[in-house]
Amino acid sequence: MPKKREISANKVSWSTETIEAALKAVTSGESIRKSAARFDISFSTLKNRVKAGKCYDPSLGRKCVFNEDEEKEIEEHVLLLSKLYFGLILIKLRRNETGS
Repeated sequence: MPKKREISANKVSWSTETIEAALKAVTSGESIRKSAARFDISFSTLKNRVKAGKCYDPSLGRKCVFNEDEEKEIEEHVLLLSKLYFGLILIKLRRNETGS
């Protein structure tokens, strides 16, 4: 049996208040590395927030490729082709080779 490896990374283990407190500590003269260790925040996260000069909510996951209108248009087009018995494989859909 393969071993089940526990995930050791805690994504977004900090709160907005913690980031704000760490930013205040950095602006008062403490180093970014010491503030990150003291508030238990990733160094790179705190460095990016200091560089931006503000605290913003985290954005996890992938960014959307299409907006909602484009997705709806593609969905309607695929359903129309399906009703016309036009077989459409995923590779052709990705390449936009629908034949129309």
